[in-house]
Amino acid sequence: MEEEIRPESLEDALSTLAEAASTPARDRKRKVSTTVDAIIVSAFNHGLDSTSLSAVVGIVTKKNELDQTINTNLVRNLYPLQKVSSDVVLVVVGSLGNGRGKPASSTQVALVRWLVLVQEELQDPTCLSALYGVFFSMLDMISLRLELSRFAVEDPALMRLLDVYREYYPDVVVGSASSGKTSKFTHSVALENVDSVNEFVGKLESVELPNQLVAILKDPLLQKYRVLKPSVTATKRIELWLSKALEEEIKFIRDGLGMTSRLSEILQGLFNYTRYKKILLPSAVHFLEMYLPLWDGVSNTAEIFGLLAYLPISPFLDVRRRFFSAAEAAIIMHAPEPYENLVTLYIDLTSRWAQHIGSTASDRSGADANMPIEAFIALTDHVSTLVLSILCSPTCSGSIVSATLGFYQTLTAVLFTPANESHSIPIVLPPAQVVYLLLFTSSLSELSRLLAILASYKQAFEASISATIRHPPATTNRFNGWLMDVCNLFWRSLALQKSDANAFGCFCPESVQPLLRDYLETIDPEYSLVSSFGLSQSHVLSSLSAAALRALEDKADEEGLELNTRHAGPVTRRSLTKLDKDGGLQISWKEYRVEVLKWLDARGVGGVKELMYATMKHLIQGKV
Repeated sequence: MEEEIRPESLEDALSTLAEAASTPARDRKRKVSTTVDAIIVSAFNHGLDSTSLSAVVGIVTKKNELDQTINTNLVRNLYPLQKVSSDVVLVVVGSLGNGRGKPASSTQVALVRWLVLVQEELQDPTCLSALYGVFFSMLDMISLRLELSRFAVEDPALMRLLDVYREYYPDVVVGSASSGKTSKFTHSVALENVDSVNEFVGKLESVELPNQLVAILKDPLLQKYRVLKPSVTATKRIELWLSKALEEEIKFIRDGLGMTSRLSEILQGLFNYTRYKKILLPSAVHFLEMYLPLWDGVSNTAEIFGLLAYLPISPFLDVRRRFFSAAEAAIIMHAPEPYENLVTLYIDLTSRWAQHIGSTASDRSGADANMPIEAFIALTDHVSTLVLSILCSPTCSGSIVSATLGFYQTLTAVLFTPANESHSIPIVLPPAQVVYLLLFTSSLSELSRLLAILASYKQAFEASISATIRHPPATTNRFNGWLMDVCNLFWRSLALQKSDANAFGCFCPESVQPLLRDYLETIDPEYSLVSSFGLSQSHVLSSLSAAALRALEDKADEEGLELNTRHAGPVTRRSLTKLDKDGGLQISWKEYRVEVLKWLDARGVGGVKELMYATMKHLIQGKV
């Protein structure tokens, strides 16, 4: 068993590390991690002198018995205390390439990065210039190509040569050595003398694309240029550059080197380009499939979500397997607000898939004609299952409920877009459990939004039926049952009853209702179960309904009407009759409820009025 013995000094640690590097892990007597930590801490706090630096370099530049993480961490922490000698540089360069005794490719990449960082700390700055020929001969190694090309920054001749390769053979050279230490997206050839839109249009034919076409990912003017003057060659070049660059990033992550800062820049540019073109490039699709299983669920979330939302419509089971299973796992494990983020992502994807279905309705034919609709329904069913499980969990919060309502608002909103003129976008209802969980919410805004959504669904059904679209009877009966239950709760004083056609009684078991009635009687014998959820007695609406009545009484006072008494609340049909007899405000039960709906609507709680006016016949016909 390995003993955890702390080194007495840096020299002791280096000696122990050298021994461990040549000893298989099973034969070691001391824990190597303790030794490595000691070296890294000393290097970070004080730097490594020439002797110590040479010792560590001598270990990591050879194939050894240390695991890859240790080798990588050692290279990352090579902080020189003095100028780096040419001997060290030669040892590092000599370790590059293929060979039996060479270190792993990820270690070689880390070593080249280190050389780039210490260029200004070399004893002999011309040492690297003398080795450019060696570096160039290694450009055929994909793992080293990007890092090696960065050495060309200070050499004008090689910089121009790399420009030629980048222009005509981008598959050979990837990256942006000619841009020096600036952003990889900064293009070297600007659009000349273009100061306005008019000039841009006037010089459209004479404008030339920059050598580094990746600039298009970030430059809005170049994006407009690509739209006005499309080029198959330019698109292929962008695709090729992206493919190579993203493959490099995936390899770095898989080799344990972590995500580079360049990836964030690439993803931001790619997202901007995708949002402008409304199309996800094939290289981006491939990257997402490879990257999501490695993703930490936190890095570049906005860009990753933005790109996922542009995935082309295809069978959802396949889309989920390739992309969303890994994305959901990463987000739920690591993101600070995982469920809100997931639902927001699915809102964007749902909206785009719905628009696609509507805009391509006349073009679909053949065996796959129904695929988009089936994929859309499968997607919405998946999201509904997801939100139902979230709503039932102890961690459910107001922001999650808001995101859930936002999803169903999107599902109804797309039904009224110009793309759905042919009514080709399917009407997909939420699960009944979601409706009833939210129907008994304690939040006024949540209740109003839910009822507005149900009103939009009703309007969508009526519009599609008018266009001779037939819906399965089970679907319309289910939806009509929800409407009946809502009206029984808030308007008809028949809460939890099933006597009407299609009514579900809010799925409250009849065996429970006597217990609820007995409980209400213990509070006040006047309370009735069937009216306890109405406008004037609902725990969400009662105080607002009372305020609405007070406003009516105040208005009567202002108009000079003499009121001998005011209503004490809560309002019932019987109490309004008594109020009239006692010389108070004269108003019927129906009139009072209509005034409450108007009062709520005027204060931003319009969902209740929307649904009642869309459902109750006497309100639809204007008869109160």
